Amino acid sequence: MKLLFKLIVALLIVGLCAYLTAEFLMEFWWFRSLNLGTYFILRESYEWLVKIGTTILLTNLVYLNFSYMPRALSLHKESDNKGLLAFLQSNKKLLWLISFLLVIPLLIPVYTHWESFLLYYFGAKSELVDPVYAKDISYYFFSYPVYALIQKELLWIFAVLIALLSCLYLVFYKKHKQKLQEFPAAAKLHIAILVAILIFLQIWSIALERIELLYEDRHLPVFFGPGFVEMNHQLPLIILSFILFLGTAVAAIYSLYSGQKYKLAMGFGLAYLLVLTLKQADVIPNLIDDYYVSSNPVQAEAKYIQRHIKATADAFNFDDITVKNYPVVPTLTASISKEITSELDNIPLWDNDLLLSAFEQLQSIRPYFSFYQIAADRYKLGGKNQQVNIAAREIDYQGLAVEAQNWRNRHLVYTHGYGMLMLPSDQQANKPMQWLISDFGQDVKFDKLRIDRPEIYYGLAKSKYAVVPNSESLKPENRISGDMSTDYQGTGGLPLSSLFAKAVVSIFFKDERLFFSAGINNDSRILVRRNIYQRIKEIAPFLMLDNDPYPVLIDHKIYWIVDAYTTSRLYPLVQPVTLEDSEPGTTAEKFNYARNSVKIIIDAYNGSVDFYVVDSKDPLIKTYQRLYPGLFKEFAQVPKPFIKHFRYTIAWFALQMRLYARFHQTDPVIFYQQSAALEFSHIGDKPGQPYYLTLDIEEQEKTKAVESQKFIAVNLFSPLGLDNLYSIAIAGCLKAEHCNEHYQDDIFIYKFPQDVQVEGPAQVSALMNQNPDISRQFSLWNQHGSKVIRGRMIIVFVEHTLLYIQPLYLQSSSAEGFPTLVKVLVALGRHTEIADSLTQAFEKLQKKIMAAQGRIEPISTSAD
Repeated sequence: MKLLFKLIVALLIVGLCAYLTAEFLMEFWWFRSLNLGTYFILRESYEWLVKIGTTILLTNLVYLNFSYMPRALSLHKESDNKGLLAFLQSNKKLLWLISFLLVIPLLIPVYTHWESFLLYYFGAKSELVDPVYAKDISYYFFSYPVYALIQKELLWIFAVLIALLSCLYLVFYKKHKQKLQEFPAAAKLHIAILVAILIFLQIWSIALERIELLYEDRHLPVFFGPGFVEMNHQLPLIILSFILFLGTAVAAIYSLYSGQKYKLAMGFGLAYLLVLTLKQADVIPNLIDDYYVSSNPVQAEAKYIQRHIKATADAFNFDDITVKNYPVVPTLTASISKEITSELDNIPLWDNDLLLSAFEQLQSIRPYFSFYQIAADRYKLGGKNQQVNIAAREIDYQGLAVEAQNWRNRHLVYTHGYGMLMLPSDQQANKPMQWLISDFGQDVKFDKLRIDRPEIYYGLAKSKYAVVPNSESLKPENRISGDMSTDYQGTGGLPLSSLFAKAVVSIFFKDERLFFSAGINNDSRILVRRNIYQRIKEIAPFLMLDNDPYPVLIDHKIYWIVDAYTTSRLYPLVQPVTLEDSEPGTTAEKFNYARNSVKIIIDAYNGSVDFYVVDSKDPLIKTYQRLYPGLFKEFAQVPKPFIKHFRYTIAWFALQMRLYARFHQTDPVIFYQQSAALEFSHIGDKPGQPYYLTLDIEEQEKTKAVESQKFIAVNLFSPLGLDNLYSIAIAGCLKAEHCNEHYQDDIFIYKFPQDVQVEGPAQVSALMNQNPDISRQFSLWNQHGSKVIRGRMIIVFVEHTLLYIQPLYLQSSSAEGFPTLVKVLVALGRHTEIADSLTQAFEKLQKKIMAAQGRIEPISTSAD
């Protein structure tokens, strides 16, 4: 029976070791396949260096304190060694083990935050300072969290040590009282030193309370951070308690050893307790609030509101914002009409969420393909920039018949997506969609859009792993476009050319079929972590990912571009927020500092991942570059064809604009009253959201037309509670002359004159409803029971003239139906029109405006 038990234990140990070894090898091989093997070893070494280093250091600290006890009691001779004292003296290895077990639970916070110590060591300086203590912001990001963690951990450890040692000393003293006529001086000194350290740690804790004040949230929703009460009542009490606690400690230690100055120690102690009571009590703060702050809120809190405004602007990079006055021209001239016409080819008439169902119905083609999301991008086609809607056709196992959802099909046969769709933004109503890339991509109008590697092995699909090539799938000679033949010739994944490699991956995935399957041959490779979110998170878990990755076609191959943010919750005086459109399947993470510092490029065929730093001023990314050399590449190393496809992310832009809607009010009086607060322009009950637009923003007069057209994110602002248009915000590469070669983030706010009425989307929508032709068309659709969907309101701002555009869709009542574009509405000034295409609608609108202006000849819109 004992032999059987030993055998079972041995097998369990061998199994555990085999699994841990397989897990390590699998991780190392995977990182090495991405040319990140050195980074993996470095990251693992960092983690274990911190964990093992702190464990050994603190275990030895506890061990030395315990092992010193016999010597402190002068009972370290062998004749005195009996019982527990003898154990402490003779069983050093066991004593060290006990010290180790005592320390482990106390160090759990250190094990959880091991990377904080590395960020502290490698921390880079920032160009920002806090407006209260004028400390570099890097102190709050890197130093403060480590100081707070160390202080709490050491406080616990020394408190436990003092309690245990005091009890043991008391027990030993009573037991050996005949030999020890009085409590040994060495033991007193030992306890005194530990108490002195504990006192120092408590003093350190009081000093850190100054920093904690900067995260005060009781003034919300008005402002975040310390106010009048905190800075004029709490802060002086913190400083006074620091001095009094230090004085109490010094006086107490002196009186214990000298037998004098007891009254001085008691005086300091009582004064400290009084100050501590005042700190905890709410009476005085409430009196100050009731009788001064509430009566003079702006006067009392102005300075602190100003600090909050400044800190928020710095934390969310408002330095990139430039405000420009933008007077509106009420008339339509021939030159303005010509400029507007030149921009109409790039107006996005389809909303992505409506277009997705159309893509699914028209272009999935196979039941096992699907489109997970649609993105906006731009390509230079035929000598001009063309804004497009683009989507990758990816594998969807849920589309397979239930009986086909087996291991073989999931991992050996249905292994990849195929190709992509590209739709020009400008479409005509009541006509078939005009594609740039459709079906399986065999027929394209521009050779630039030819896809030589249409297979998508890495994307948004939540695929576990695939083994390619293999003997189970269709043979390459029998292949047709879009089938599942797997003549994979890429470098992605891990080779399964040996039994050892098969054994390792089988253990890692706990799947013996990977070892025994006859379909896996010596040419097979296992592709793992194929979801690009999971892939990036496994490499760089410290980055927050944007929820809108997009495929790009470069040199006839498909790649993904993913935006990543560096974030922190520790920026002082700034209220934490969330990125509302967080990555799918995750909980929105709160932060109060962010930068879109990294662009990530992933090869959809090979799975290679490259991280490029696009904001070299960000202290967080600079620190990670120091911490993990070789992981991040400089912007100069980005292949130039990709630069044109970099964009200002909608989620980041929307967050900045939500904050700007309040924090553009830099005057504390106005901010307190919120008298100039803004909001996203509404249509009905729904606030509008930013959208992408390709437009000539008229910033560089000598720039070529193809380069003056910028791919920008656009947001519309209205005064809070009103419908008129206050300003238009745009973001993107705005100042750089050659955005094809340079990347630069800028935000312009085009602010309209406040002495004239500029109609907002809701007002223009109501104006459109008053047009007899439009209202008649709505009535006709309603009579047929069709569901009319009004698209987002797009504003084209050219030569200080605003053209409003709104597409109309009809939704079929059948479950298989999808929205179709049926009409386009346009408005300029107080004139509106409706037509099947944007060009036709604008031409009709010109004639109406011409008649209203008393002109006879139509406005020419022909190009030179």
